[in-house]
Amino acid sequence: MTLDHQTITREELYEAVWAEPVVKVAKTYGLSDVGLAKIAKKLHVPVPGRGYWAKGPMERKLLKEALPRARPNVPTSHSFSQAPKPVSLDEEPPRLPHLIEAGIVVPKIPTEVITGPVPAHLASFRDRILELGLAAAPARWKERLPAITVSPALVERSLQILRALHEACQCSGLEVEVLPPDPTARNRYGSESPQPSRTGLLILDTFVTFEIREHSYSVEVPPPPPPPSTAQRKRRWTPEPDPYPPPQQWRQEGLGTLELELMQPYARGHRTHWRDGKRKRVEDGLNEFIRIACTLADLERTQQLEEEVRKRAEEAARQRKEAEEARQRERTLQLYDLNSRLKECFQADCVREFSQKVRAAFEQGEGDPDPRIMEWLAWAEALATDLETHAVSTVHSPRVPPPPAPQPPWWDGNHQAEERLRQEVDCWQRRYIFDRR
Repeated sequence: MTLDHQTITREELYEAVWAEPVVKVAKTYGLSDVGLAKIAKKLHVPVPGRGYWAKGPMERKLLKEALPRARPNVPTSHSFSQAPKPVSLDEEPPRLPHLIEAGIVVPKIPTEVITGPVPAHLASFRDRILELGLAAAPARWKERLPAITVSPALVERSLQILRALHEACQCSGLEVEVLPPDPTARNRYGSESPQPSRTGLLILDTFVTFEIREHSYSVEVPPPPPPPSTAQRKRRWTPEPDPYPPPQQWRQEGLGTLELELMQPYARGHRTHWRDGKRKRVEDGLNEFIRIACTLADLERTQQLEEEVRKRAEEAARQRKEAEEARQRERTLQLYDLNSRLKECFQADCVREFSQKVRAAFEQGEGDPDPRIMEWLAWAEALATDLETHAVSTVHSPRVPPPPAPQPPWWDGNHQAEERLRQEVDCWQRRYIFDRR
């Protein structure tokens, strides 16, 4: 029921909510179901309860409530602030900037899938899929196969779904691809993660994988009958039969209902399963499936760009940190060079001052000075001059600190921790003994 008025009356709202679910009527008015329920409460319009639309038409007819008379203080109509915008049940695809930039249009498939010839690259797998049936999943680890796990009765229908996806995506520059198994694949952490054969769509460097499977149940396979017993007694010895029963064996039986599932990348809150139901089939949700696949590819592209920006920022921060550490190391070396030269100059001044004090002390004495003292004074003055000359003349060649003394091979971090713990225990023991004293 389509309502395109700017003002809605009690009678119109009553007929609308009892003709269609509240969710559909709310979408027609561009509202949520909660907002429309508030308007119905304001106008005193009864609304169907939970489970009403799950019942049959005769039961709904009996459960339908009558519209009560309008009270004096109850409004008879509701006016919207702006004209309601009709919303289609098939929602428009969200804005996908990366797909638009790449010139990719979200493909659409008609509601009724038209049967036709399956493409050659997909029809070549028909015999193998018919042969494997519901046991096709283990085979995809060794050979290139489409992600179809169905009984022989649903093989043609599954291939027709792939054909519909292939034809719709081909118009937008996409294609349904079947990748071979890759035993040498690696995950994002760098460790080995073998992958089976995958089926999906390559959109913006993102491979969106999906799988078509049939709901099934397990059936026990009866054990083989025992060999017939012979009445004649055998002369030769025969081993006793195995006292343990043979292990149970099971096989899968299909239920005839298909399911289409999005596997990778992670859906991030979007729908991932489309199943056969009472009113709809998997083919009715192919448009939504492709729309969500394109949305996931766009989100994955956004995440990749954000990851690249984050990595560039981390690389720039790392380079800045390394440059700062290099400047600190250079400054440390310069300070060491300057301090070592200043230390030599300070030693030279100290030597001169001490030699002057020695000379003054011996000049006050009587008699000739000791020649050994004079020789020592000459040596001290020459040493001070050499220290200053060496500190000044070697400025062009910077000095570096000596390497640290090598630790013994048994000395490592664990031994250091043990030594600190031993010292702490010894300290506490001594404190305990001292307190006891």
